[in-house]
Amino acid sequence: MKAVKIALASLLILSTQASAQVEYSAPAVDAAGMGGIEASLASDNAVAQLANPAQTGLFSLHRIASISTFLPPPSFQNQVPGQNQISMYTWAAEFGTNLQNYLKTPFRFSAGIGYSTTGIDATGGFEQTTFYMKNRANNLTVGLGFSDIVKVGLGMEFNWISSVNYLISGKPVPAVAHGYGAII
Repeated sequence: MKAVKIALASLLILSTQASAQVEYSAPAVDAAGMGGIEASLASDNAVAQLANPAQTGLFSLHRIASISTFLPPPSFQNQVPGQNQISMYTWAAEFGTNLQNYLKTPFRFSAGIGYSTTGIDATGGFEQTTFYMKNRANNLTVGLGFSDIVKVGLGMEFNWISSVNYLISGKPVPAVAHGYGAII
């Protein structure tokens, strides 16, 4: 039982550091304006693939390329007491192609690929404690799109995450993850 408690505590610390990236992932601007529904609303914004990898498959049905970026305004800094500076960025690109011409299918069939990177740096602290946090995530997304009576997007993403928190350990905590998505 003691080994299980130690393992769970270690997992909690590591997942907290690695999941800090997810907290600060930028949504697609159009979906954020509609209440943060970027996982279920079809979008041509390349950043939407961060919320649902199926966005890349659905995008490939009708577009060739999309490049997006998200940089918060300078007023985003100093929102949390004790933090001196926060910088955040996200950029993404996706490309799609119609496969129906090559495979001669009776329905529209397409494939897409996307890449995105997102990161946040925060420095600051209080009188006796200072910290430095640096989180990065690189994501590769592949998707398929089908269209006949309904449009269907399927996608899979591979995420390479690195999190450094100098208040806790100061060592990079790498994580590799993957996700699946579907939109109908």
